[in-house]
Amino acid sequence: MGSVGKLVMGTILIFAKTIGALKVFAWHVGHELLPTNAKISSIRQNFKRDCPRCGASVETLIHALKDCPIARAILTLGGLDGRLLNKDYSCCIDCIKDAMRLLDKKAIVDFITTLWNSWNNRKNYVFHEMGEAIKRDSEDKLYAIVSNDKNRFGVIVSDSNPFVIGGGCGFKDEKMMANWAELYGVEESLKIACSLNIANAIFETDCTSLANRIKKRMEDITIIGHCINESFKTTEMLNNVVVN
Repeated sequence: MGSVGKLVMGTILIFAKTIGALKVFAWHVGHELLPTNAKISSIRQNFKRDCPRCGASVETLIHALKDCPIARAILTLGGLDGRLLNKDYSCCIDCIKDAMRLLDKKAIVDFITTLWNSWNNRKNYVFHEMGEAIKRDSEDKLYAIVSNDKNRFGVIVSDSNPFVIGGGCGFKDEKMMANWAELYGVEESLKIACSLNIANAIFETDCTSLANRIKKRMEDITIIGHCINESFKTTEMLNNVVVN
């Protein structure tokens, strides 16, 4: 894999006319050199191998950058091609090789940049946990940011700092109106809010019509209005919910 990795990453370095740090990051990804918990545990006894963000039993590099729910949410919001996001890979170099076959030069640079952002989120999470535990009491307000296109949605949940503490994404094998795609994202964010025991939550969506429907859901007798009311029954577990 070493020679293939050098060849592929060499090509990426030609494409990536950006700052040196991004080039170095791409090289480290291609050679599986980033310090994930699984890699550290292989050289350090009694070191936990699990993912610090989602709790998966083993945090490999492909898990940290692609398969962790928060990483998948970041990639989804970054517009990653669904064929790359849905395919299973054993190592990052295989994913990068597929990306180079599917994406143009600019999209490759954007892809590596999104991976970089995902890795930085992972590092920030580890450092945040080392410094101070995340507070989830009634005084803490968390924000859910929802984005989507025709048939996929992504959710990132962050606190008021803002610091990402959760996320998720999903796909629907059908074309749909923006309102419905956004509603799936809001439903996912409601589930995450309840799972994190969030007392006060602000849900942000860039779909104004859906935000207005949610605010007036008690008066909405349409099919989507009924679905909105069913979804928001879970908010009874929350003290305060605001939709923007």
